[in-house]
Parts: sequence; structure tokens; C-alpha cells
Amino acid sequence: MIGVLGPLSCDSLATSRQRAVDCISCLLSTQGKVMHTREVDLNHFCEELVAADVDSLLRTSSKIAKVACKSFCSEQARGFLKAVLGSMLSFSPTCARAAGEWMLIFLKECGREMLLEVPEILTILYDHLPAAQQGSLKEFLFEAVSVLGCYHPEAVTNSLLQRHLPMDSDTVELWRTLGRGIFAIEMLQLLMGKLESAEDTPARSNCLDEEGSDNLAALEPLMVTCALRELVYSLEPRESVSLLLPRLFPMLLKQISNTLGKELPSSAGRVEDEPVLVASGEGSSPCRLSIKALDTVLCKCISEKWMGILRKQNTWAFLENPRTYHEGMCLLTSVLLQTDVVTLTTIRAVLPWLDSPSANLRIMAASFFAELMKAPVLQKWKLLQPVHRALVDKSLDASSTVRRMAVRGLGNLASGAPEKLRKHKKAILKALMRAIKDVTSSEIVGESLSALAKVVAELGEKDIGVTFKEIALYTKTFFDVVSERAVASTLERRACALDCLFLSMASTVWKTCLDAPRKWQEFTCSDMRGAHAVV
Repeated sequence: MIGVLGPLSCDSLATSRQRAVDCISCLLSTQGKVMHTREVDLNHFCEELVAADVDSLLRTSSKIAKVACKSFCSEQARGFLKAVLGSMLSFSPTCARAAGEWMLIFLKECGREMLLEVPEILTILYDHLPAAQQGSLKEFLFEAVSVLGCYHPEAVTNSLLQRHLPMDSDTVELWRTLGRGIFAIEMLQLLMGKLESAEDTPARSNCLDEEGSDNLAALEPLMVTCALRELVYSLEPRESVSLLLPRLFPMLLKQISNTLGKELPSSAGRVEDEPVLVASGEGSSPCRLSIKALDTVLCKCISEKWMGILRKQNTWAFLENPRTYHEGMCLLTSVLLQTDVVTLTTIRAVLPWLDSPSANLRIMAASFFAELMKAPVLQKWKLLQPVHRALVDKSLDASSTVRRMAVRGLGNLASGAPEKLRKHKKAILKALMRAIKDVTSSEIVGESLSALAKVVAELGEKDIGVTFKEIALYTKTFFDVVSERAVASTLERRACALDCLFLSMASTVWKTCLDAPRKWQEFTCSDMRGAHAVV
């Protein structure tokens, strides 16, 4: 009853305002006698309700609300909120504003003791959102959730995560409102903890394409990812996100890996026949939703210039495609290296993925480290040796894409740490020569030729020795065995690298050939002429 009467303290008629307060006073007095609490006197507010000024009326109504709400108990929350929300949606604009103020004051005064009622209160608030057409009324509802979040961030987080996917516009705005609260960082850390826990059970991601009860568990990390994105979107200051990036970045990479190539089940956690309002810009691909989360996080941490480069290079499109996401990972890592975002924490988080049972994670890690081998960061943190050994091992991986990225990384060592290349040249040349003989993939052969071009150019004639002959033989074989169509598609990507390889060989080996036996000289001249002509 007070939920209906309270907003009427701002009615257009002064007599109605005063009678509404008289009724509230009687109700509180009756409750006080029943519950043996202090009697509440509101009569002194009646004089203030004579004023016609709307702002004065709203101030007086708020004072009455603060006094009245102190007499409520948590068990009365449900009935009061339903009544005051009904008043907000059906009364005059001024009374509707008063209803919104009464709701907020009630939650501020009593919200701390309402932990158990949080799920039910959020359901009531959420159910009234579609009916609140005016933006000002919706703001009251969003702020009400924010007030609850201030007192009970974990309970509010857990309740909102029960909403269906894809997110509707109201759910998106709720998370963004929470992102503007003083508790936003605490809530972000809660989401990160949930995502880490969910990722420790990778089998969940396998259920994404399936219908049935199991898909709800599979959707949990995706819902957390979407919530994290919206929370970060409005979170300030930006530096607070940057401080969490070493944890956030590998976490979101793993989510992208787990959702790669998956689709949302048609039910997607929805009640049958329930309408879905897709938030602006969202797609149905779980991987795309995960990539959007990463994009939002990086927008808070690096300049618009670098974000523009990522988009211009179509990094996100490459990363979403199962056939090209290793290239997307290389493009992403390349940009992040130049912005000093890659930290020791990040590298240590990604390194174990090289031995993951998930091929997607191994590909992602191999692509990441292939690009890192160009830079001095691994040497700086004394991780070059373990990463180098891991890439040599991964050149034998069951996944052809992992093998390809491992070969690329070994070739990139020529620019990242040339002295280490000379130290480990035997193992590296062995791995690259093994790759050049890989009959299962022309892509791996082409990658090994590119890597060898870099290695040969850096090592010089003394270090390369007679291995040159073997390289030239297999290069020629490569052109001989693949079909004309395959050669054309491969040359489109590799001709420049092969041309560089032969020119490097010509410059580094020619002096050696002059002092070599005549048979070796003849082989070198004829083979280089033939292979170079094909290029």
C-alpha cells in the first residue's frame, strides 16, 4: 500500500498529497504497534506539501521516503517494489519520478540486508524494463540495479548471468550501467574468476553445437565473456583495465580458441517462444562475440592508431575463420609487440598451451610465439631457450598448422636473436630441412622455404656449408612434384621469398663454390639457373 501511496505525495492536488501522507502515517503507526517498533510521525511534512513547485515536492517526498523506508523489513521488499513500479508506470510524470525516487531510497536504506532477495528483486526490475518506454524511467531501473550491485556485487553478477543469449539491449545497458559504478572493478574481477574457472573445463565448449541441457553449461563462459565486454565498455579509468590486461588477454584468447567454429544452439538458453532482441552489432557466432570482447578490452589499453591498424589488416576476420586464425593471431601479436602490451605474465600464461590437447590452443600458441621470435622480448625475460626448444618439438606436431607456425618461428629467429640462431643452427636447419620434405602440405614446404631464406641470409657461407646443396635439390623437387594449379597458388604467396632465398644463396655460397670441386660448381650453377627461371 505504501508503494502506491508514496508517489501520490507529488500528486497535482494538494489535498491528495496530504491525504496520501496521512494514510502512510497511519499504516506505519499500525505496523509499529504490531512489530513493537518506534512510532513514526509524518504530520510535520504536510505543510511542505502545500507548495506547488515540483522540485520542492520531490524533495519533500524523498524525505518522507527516507523516514518510511526505515520501518520496512526485507520480507516486504517484493510487495513494495511491485507496487512502486506499478505506480511509476501508470501515474503522472511527476508521480512517476517520485515513485522512482522512493524505489531508489528504499534500496539504499534497506539493500544491505537483502542479499537473499537479490535474484527476485532483479527479476522484478528486469520484467518492468520493456514497459518503461521513457528513458528517464529506465534510468531509475538501471540505477536500482546499480545500487544493489554496490551492496552485493557477486549476487547481482550471478543473477544477471542467468539472462539468455544473445543479449537484448536492456541487458547490455544494465551491464554498462554497472561498469560506471564504483564497484565495477570488483565485478570485473568476479567475471574474470568465473571465466578462468569455466575455461578449466574445456569439454564445455564442445557442447555449444548441441541441443539440450548440457548447452547451458557450455553457454556460461560465453555469457561471462559478453558481460565482461559490456562492463569494460563503460569502465573508467582506462588504466584500471590496463592493469588487468596481463590476465585478461590470455583469458580472452583461450575463449576465442574454445569457441572457434562453434555456433549457438537454436535454444540458446531461452524459454520457448520467448522473443529475442539482439543488441546492436552482435552476431550469432560465439567466436565473434569473444573477439568483440577482446576488441573492447584492447580499445581501453592501446591507442586508436593501433586499433585502426588491427582493423585495417582485417585481423578480427582472420581470427574468426578456422582456416586463417593462425594468421590473425600473428597480426594481433605483431601489433601488440609494438605497443608493449605483451608482458612476462602473458607469455608465461600462453607457453603451456603449446602442449595442450586442444589443437586450436596449440595453433594459437605457436602463432603467438612465431611472431615473438622476431622481437627481443623472449631473450629479455630469459625465455628464448625454452620457446626455441618447444618450437623445434612442435615442428613434429600432429597439426599441420602447428608445424607451419613452428617453422615460421624458427625462421624468425634470424631477425630476433641471430646469435642464438648460430648457436643452435644444427637443430634449426634439421627442423627446417625436415619441413621442406613434408609431403602432406605444400603450405609447410613453402613456409620452410621462406624460413630458410631468412636463415641462409643470416648464417652466411661458412655456417651453411653443404646443406645448400640439399636445400636447392628439395626446392627443385618442390616445383617438380606439385601440380600446376598448386604451384600457381603457392607461388602467389611464396615467390618473393623463394626469389630472396636463391639470391641469398647466390651471394653467400658463390665464393665457396669457386674453391669447391668442379662437380659442386657445375651443380650449383645449373641448379640455380633452372630453379631461378621457374621463379
